[in-house]
Amino acid sequence: MTQLRRAHPLWFAYLLHRISGLLLALFLPVHFWILSKALTRPEDIDAFLAWTDLGIVKIAEWGLVFLLAAHFFCLLYTSPSPRDRG
Repeated sequence: MTQLRRAHPLWFAYLLHRISGLLLALFLPVHFWILSKALTRPEDIDAFLAWTDLGIVKIAEWGLVFLLAAHFFCLLYTSPSPRDRG
């Protein structure tokens, strides 16, 4: 019975929504830290911006965009519609 439930598309949407949410939650403190650096020590942000020009960082940024999109669309996919509420 457990195997049948895990093969359902909603299970995959739930899992992707949960994983993307966790990864986005881990990203937020780093993002706020960088923003605080930009406000308090502008000279430090120049070194960080030079680091963001690396190819691996660009790929990671696209990964963040994917995580955000997956998190949003999985939420839409797994949320009940108003007509399902009866």
